[in-house]
Amino acid sequence: MIGNGYTPLKKAAIILDILLTVISFLTAYWIRSSFIFDHWGELFDLHLYMWVFWIIIPVWPIVLKQMGLYNGAMKARVSSLLFSVLKAVVVASLVLASAIYAVKDDLFSRLFFGFFIGLNFILISVEKLCLQAVYRHPKFGFSDVRVLVVSDPEGTSKFMGLIYEEEDVNVRVLGYLSVSDCLDDAAGIRCLGSLEDLHRYITTKAVDEVIFVLPKNYVSQIEAYIIDCEKIGITVRMLLDIYDLKLSKTSISYLGHIPLLTFHTVNLNENQKFIKRTMDIAGAVVGLIITGILYITIGPLIKLESPGRIIYSQTRVGLNGRRFKCYKFRTMHADADERKKELEHLNKMKGAIFKIEDDPRITRIGNILRKFSLDEFPQFYNVLKGEMSLVGTRPPTEDEVLEYQMHHRRRLSIRPGITGLWQVSGRNEIEDFDRIVELDVKYIDNWSIWLDIKIILKTFAAVFNRTGL
Repeated sequence: MIGNGYTPLKKAAIILDILLTVISFLTAYWIRSSFIFDHWGELFDLHLYMWVFWIIIPVWPIVLKQMGLYNGAMKARVSSLLFSVLKAVVVASLVLASAIYAVKDDLFSRLFFGFFIGLNFILISVEKLCLQAVYRHPKFGFSDVRVLVVSDPEGTSKFMGLIYEEEDVNVRVLGYLSVSDCLDDAAGIRCLGSLEDLHRYITTKAVDEVIFVLPKNYVSQIEAYIIDCEKIGITVRMLLDIYDLKLSKTSISYLGHIPLLTFHTVNLNENQKFIKRTMDIAGAVVGLIITGILYITIGPLIKLESPGRIIYSQTRVGLNGRRFKCYKFRTMHADADERKKELEHLNKMKGAIFKIEDDPRITRIGNILRKFSLDEFPQFYNVLKGEMSLVGTRPPTEDEVLEYQMHHRRRLSIRPGITGLWQVSGRNEIEDFDRIVELDVKYIDNWSIWLDIKIILKTFAAVFNRTGL
């Protein structure tokens, strides 16, 4: 993940560690005072123990950090991770015990303290294993960053050496384009061709970022390639003179602790991406519950009117060219895709998008589903998988993307959404694809959490009023 200092996932881990430690303490008190008091005696009121939190809140994250749990834990083996957690909990507990002894506090029982240590170890261990699963698997959508390196074999090897030293950097290096000899043994990274192949590669493959690892005298030779990436919306990062990193007085970003000169057109930093993805997951969970209810109620109606599957899937193009199966409740007859060609002359849209009035392929129940946008609900599964977002651009078909001009591809530089600026701007009245792209680029350039919330609220209003959707 790319950022400066702690990544969003690491910040979340620190907050969770503190929260789980407080929960461990309160739960240990509850167990000891509620179930085990006949033989051991009762504890004092809880408020008399609250001063302990002044020790717990600063000490636990400091000790966990010293034990390496905020630097490399996401890539550690399970046994090493659990041992580090055990050491951290024991050391932090000793600090707390010393504080208790220093104030000569006789409120604590050894049983209470033992429950606290045990619960704390269990909860933090489970948390770290869950975060590790989130970190390691791109399907959660937090760390699926696909990187293409432009360098020579030596520069690629040195760059990968820096990446390996950054234990909390989780990027997928697709390969490198060489500015000299093309060798496949550059730190095990595959050579994909020469610099001249950059345009072809970024327009046919799913690439999120291009990192130039070149000596400074190459800067004047790569401007055209940077402009190509800019048109598409791919982030460009540049490591100038890898052998002598002198980037003072330069606007830089960080890959772990590696300084990089960055050019990007998508207005989301790592913290904002993390918040947006968290909102997506929360919204997807609610949406999938509603989808289950709809499946039970309207599924039989779809089957009765037209034979075929209740859920229809179609390959769509997502973030930076990723292909994925987009799911919807089926609103057309089963042979709709085959009949599309015979209806293309009726297309009322101008540009790389298809739509006709009174489409004969749509079923009666399909018309009702589309009128209230109920057919879109299965896409919450795409959102949960990280293929889509609650708010974004419309996911195009593969055929549509083949007709894209260079500047159209910029709308693929963010995850597609169930709703978006186009949908709430009267999509039924917009018949020019360039106008759709204009709205998509406006959303990308002006993105904020509040803009997403505003679009979601407008979507609800449009659905209930049956306007624009």
